[in-house]
Amino acid sequence: MQIGEHWVFRDRPKALGEPVHRVEVARLEGPRRQGDVHVRFMAGEEAGLQEWVARGQLVALWDDVEPFLHDDRRRLAVVEESVDVRGTPEFDAARFVFDFVRPKNVFRLHTSKAGAGVAEIFDLAKIATLLGIEPDELTAQPLCFVDRNGALLCPWAATRTVARRIADKLGEEVLGKALDQERRLRDHYDSEPSWRRDDKELRQFERVANVLREWCTGEVVERFDELRALREEVVRLGELVQRAVAELRQRKAHAIAATIERDLGVPDATSGAGTSRR
Repeated sequence: MQIGEHWVFRDRPKALGEPVHRVEVARLEGPRRQGDVHVRFMAGEEAGLQEWVARGQLVALWDDVEPFLHDDRRRLAVVEESVDVRGTPEFDAARFVFDFVRPKNVFRLHTSKAGAGVAEIFDLAKIATLLGIEPDELTAQPLCFVDRNGALLCPWAATRTVARRIADKLGEEVLGKALDQERRLRDHYDSEPSWRRDDKELRQFERVANVLREWCTGEVVERFDELRALREEVVRLGELVQRAVAELRQRKAHAIAATIERDLGVPDATSGAGTSRR
């Protein structure tokens, strides 16, 4: 940035569709906080007005204003197509899947309320190779476009398609990690005292895991189902043991109940702390 350059100014840089103004850089150093720029407005009602603005509010050189606005309109359409997806099981499943994409700098999933579900692909060739498809298959998706910086912008429909293909491609890793996460949440739930237990997070992730299962195919799904069923059986048997221990204590058979707890490692029903005897 140099004195005398003309830039595109937007009061809220990330507010798609809002007005922009032509400004000239007047000073780069001054009494304001580091990073501010002193500019002169060049047109409209503000013509001649000078003020300090943040560097981030200067979003493009004025020579690039038309490509900037073209990208801005297309990005707005992509964002509007992706509204209301944030917080859904499919959105959380996509976030889970994209964590497996390496290297991290080739892909970005927007998660803020304003742009949730929008994906930016910075290295189209690498993502296409990961999916085993031609890049044209991605660029041809409705509303997808390559911006002036070379990044591919995708609305939620295309983002979900990419997530499903990655999940299927990396199914063993994805479902394996999903099982681990379910187990950790279940263990945390079981370790809490009964009066503090809240299974909201566990139930939410179980819905996410169900979406991941739908996105994957082949033997990996069968193994996932088998391991999930085995885990559920272990949970069921543990609950049976706990009920049996409670019944023994009611019948004053405290020694037998304590022995069962010690041998099987079930939670100590008398402690109230949800700990296990090992």
